Amino acid sequence: MGGPAKDARAIHPELGLCRSCLGRVASRRRGPPRPLDPDLAAECFVCRGLMDGLGRLAEVALDRISGYDYETFTVGATLKPSVLDRDDYIRSRTGAAGAASIKSALTGEVGRMMSRRTKKRVDRADPDLTVLLDTRFGSCEVRSRPVVVYMRYTKTRRGVPQKRIACGSCDGRGCGECGFSGSGPSIEGVLAGYLLERLGGADVRFTWVGGEDRDSLVLGRGRPVYARVRNPARSAAALPESTSLDGVEASGMRAAAGVPARLPPFRSMVRIVVRFGGEPDLRLIRTLAGRVLVATGPGRPSTKEVGSVRYRRMSADSFRMDAEVEGGTPIKRLVSGEGVEPSVSSVLGTECACARFDFLDIIGNS
Repeated sequence: MGGPAKDARAIHPELGLCRSCLGRVASRRRGPPRPLDPDLAAECFVCRGLMDGLGRLAEVALDRISGYDYETFTVGATLKPSVLDRDDYIRSRTGAAGAASIKSALTGEVGRMMSRRTKKRVDRADPDLTVLLDTRFGSCEVRSRPVVVYMRYTKTRRGVPQKRIACGSCDGRGCGECGFSGSGPSIEGVLAGYLLERLGGADVRFTWVGGEDRDSLVLGRGRPVYARVRNPARSAAALPESTSLDGVEASGMRAAAGVPARLPPFRSMVRIVVRFGGEPDLRLIRTLAGRVLVATGPGRPSTKEVGSVRYRRMSADSFRMDAEVEGGTPIKRLVSGEGVEPSVSSVLGTECACARFDFLDIIGNS
């Protein structure tokens, strides 16, 4: 591609063009060529030598993407406005307005250079990597396609919330107590830290299939969750099938096509410790099975299904209750009766409160 095109077909009597820029416009120019003085400017009017340095830009890009897993990529670029203006001018003056722009030529050639070196394919429609060159500074930014990971997690340690909450010592500013993360221990923090360590990436966003209290255990097959990792360096193939993470066990980790727009229905097997007053007939708790109405605000209440209920008395004022409930059933309110009818309190005819509840299994949303 080097230097001004002194032996190429002339397209303008006053302006010198390098072979790359001349080739772009000459191939689309209408009418006979105009002679070009071979002794004119040694520097291309349009690119000012930019197209001669594409090899260096390709090397910068190749270095930046060397740590990424990918099969396809595309190249974009930012050019100086003055370069784009001169390119528009020369294409207009020569009747070659339909010729490829300098930006298209640059990204196309760099893409071909990179493809030859990496044996990876350029895909402008749906690439794994997007390489963004900034020719003003000779720099490069890489953006990778997000990875969505599906998994289930179990939680065997109480006192850990599902979602991140601000550190109580620094109110989210970051301190030695929280490892300068700004948040205390959480399932979200544990899983996000692991995924970023294994896959790289900028951040992780979770879509939870239900939730639990900080003091609740999650057992059985675990709770399903979708994790969207933004700008990862590696694919989900870098993840093991399962791993143990300080009281959290993640299993069934695999790549997902995406986060469902609407999560499929699920059911939970819950074990609830209920405290009560008076002397109720605990056998009545079995009548709770069936549909319950849950007030969710103004308008029509939602309906949730409660499956078979089993119980076992624990003390003079408490019993343990196992039930299969539809996903989204508010467990504490199901016991107290606040906005839920029928409830444990209403069927027993006495005031009841949820002392603790655990998830024995999450059924569905496999």
